[in-house]
Amino acid sequence: MIDIAELKQHIVFQDTLGGVVRIPDWLPRSYEIFRAHLLHKAYPCYLGSAAEKQGDLLLTYIEGNDCEHLPNTLSTFLAFSAAHLERLHLLSIFYEPEKEPQSHEYYAARFWGLLQFLHDKDPQPWPAEYPTDPQDPLWEFTFDRTPAFVFATAPSYQHRKSRNLGPGLIVLFQPRGVFRDIEGNTPAGMKTRKIIRGRLEAWDGMTPHPDLGSYGDPSNNEWKQYVLPDDNTQVLGTCPLTIKSPLPIETQ
Repeated sequence: MIDIAELKQHIVFQDTLGGVVRIPDWLPRSYEIFRAHLLHKAYPCYLGSAAEKQGDLLLTYIEGNDCEHLPNTLSTFLAFSAAHLERLHLLSIFYEPEKEPQSHEYYAARFWGLLQFLHDKDPQPWPAEYPTDPQDPLWEFTFDRTPAFVFATAPSYQHRKSRNLGPGLIVLFQPRGVFRDIEGNTPAGMKTRKIIRGRLEAWDGMTPHPDLGSYGDPSNNEWKQYVLPDDNTQVLGTCPLTIKSPLPIETQ
């Protein structure tokens, strides 16, 4: 049973953390299912599990199509995370569950629509030090000048069970700083990915998706990992996002 008072302390909404007065009736059950997956001893992503155990996993919610609060909410989360770099902060955005089952394409469209909305409402220009072309292996979604790995979980995943964490769409933001010391081809990074992908295969009952790569690897595209297919067909085409050009770096 979820402690509602405790749950409220982990909700980011607008410019506050733990200050939300009302939460929707559906959220405690959605969070309870999500939490049970993360705390299972065999759940593949032990970084997410550790964040939940340590109280570093924060959440917010979207009722219906009302995401107007999200740009401010995300800025609040990123500022809080930046002030506590020793923590494994992760923001989980819970969507109100649909009344009827929906297709995988439906949830993918909602995910990409949300990222485009956030990009269009970004209070800061795209930082010039990060590429704007999603085909670049160093590209990552950036908001408020902070790069973050973003991915979707949805009830439409029937085979890739690690990405089905509840009755509604959940969008997760991990600031790239969370991956410090385990990036790219570092020994720690390679070891971590090997462990997680072995656990993924055991949990899902299928080999990890071929588009799962390593950030910075020349053959890797981060955006392809954001919404994976429910099978192992490769993600084709181009990124659905339209990224604005950054402001030029000022020179003295």
